[in-house]
Amino acid sequence: MWLLTLLAWALHIVILKRTGIAKPKQKANKNINNHYLALMAACKQNNAEQSLNLILPWLNNSTLRLTNKEISTLSEAILHIDNEAFTKAINEVQQHLYAKNADNSPWSGVDLLKAIQAVNASGVTKNNSLNVTLNPS
Repeated sequence: MWLLTLLAWALHIVILKRTGIAKPKQKANKNINNHYLALMAACKQNNAEQSLNLILPWLNNSTLRLTNKEISTLSEAILHIDNEAFTKAINEVQQHLYAKNADNSPWSGVDLLKAIQAVNASGVTKNNSLNVTLNPS
């Protein structure tokens, strides 16, 4: 009886290998952040509002997050990234969109694009300069 079971099992494996069902083919897992690509496109198109709206999804779906906590505001994003060029570029976009006396000149996304590419390439390092003590004396 066990010889019959062994034969049936071997036949089953041979058939699965021939039909390609035994091992599903793995697709190449490309870790591409679509929000990053959309953000770059918005910057290249000089679309200030869309660029600003895509910053948080880019950060929350990237490998730049140091914690599992979701970044929900631009202030948190600026603190998290801790990059002077990034901060300056974000402030320029906000001034262009929301300043009371903003002129109607078109916004250029070059500075934000360069800052985002630099941040994405370098990553984020944890800032260890802040040491909090529970019992200050």
